[in-house]
Amino acid sequence: MKNFLLFPFLALLACQPEPEKASPLFYITASRNDTPSKLRENCVFRYNLDSPFNRLADQAQQDAIKTAFGLWQSSNPNLRFLRYQGTNVELMIRFVPSATLNNETLKAPIGLVRGEVATLSASKKENTTHVILLSNDYAWDTQSLARVVTHQIGLFLGLNTSSETNSMMNPIFLKEAVRLSKSDSTIVNKLYPEACRNLVYSFLPLSFPVNKETPKKIILDKQGALAVKASGYLGIGIWLGGSYPDGLERGLFNFPIDGLNIVGGINHAALMYKLNNEANWHFCGSNCEIKTDGISQYLELTFHVNDLDLTDNSGAYNVTVNYK
Repeated sequence: MKNFLLFPFLALLACQPEPEKASPLFYITASRNDTPSKLRENCVFRYNLDSPFNRLADQAQQDAIKTAFGLWQSSNPNLRFLRYQGTNVELMIRFVPSATLNNETLKAPIGLVRGEVATLSASKKENTTHVILLSNDYAWDTQSLARVVTHQIGLFLGLNTSSETNSMMNPIFLKEAVRLSKSDSTIVNKLYPEACRNLVYSFLPLSFPVNKETPKKIILDKQGALAVKASGYLGIGIWLGGSYPDGLERGLFNFPIDGLNIVGGINHAALMYKLNNEANWHFCGSNCEIKTDGISQYLELTFHVNDLDLTDNSGAYNVTVNYK
């Protein structure tokens, strides 16, 4: 009789659906910051994605990373993060095999999971660049990527690790909505209460004189080609007299003057430029167009006069740079 009553109970158990497996627990990083501390004197930071994740569309990755930087910038207008296609950046983001993270594991918090928990990211210094390393073995999506990068940016800025469940500085990885908590916003504004001083970054349109090597760091508000226009007259010595921005092809009495030039093949005393510290100078003259890469929010333009000896020159070209 007892066995007869047990059979319906066992049958009922057999029909029950198997409970869903709990999502694996991860920590964002093993790095910790116990107290808030301003780690950066600057407040304009360039960033780049060095090696993309091969299982998520490139645009989705860029959107997630842009979201992470945008959260901090929107919270504190004194901060500015600029995407830049190059290695000369303050922040680099790189996907790497999980073994590259030194297989960092931490003890699981009480009440969640017993044992050790793996980390999804780490950071290191490469010269003056702060590199955020992300595990290439995790199945990233836009939400999880934005969440982890937001936390790493906070550590870069000097925010403290938090135990608040809704804080982006909580190191326990959960796929919650990616937004700063009130505490996150309060702390980052206390750390960076003023706009950067003595910065040489400029916005377009921009006008300036050029009679020597003249670098300009430009923050782009939109993409597209840049239009450069130059005017004015530059005195270039007693024998040659002077020149307009297009320069002189030959000297007095059709005398060759290539030996007086910094760059052969470009007119003497002509206006020329370099983009992002490249090796070669390009002719600009009175009018030229400079194409951007369609991605960067920052570029460096350097203008110069094609003249080896500037000591006997006088005056300057008047240069204007604007969006085309």
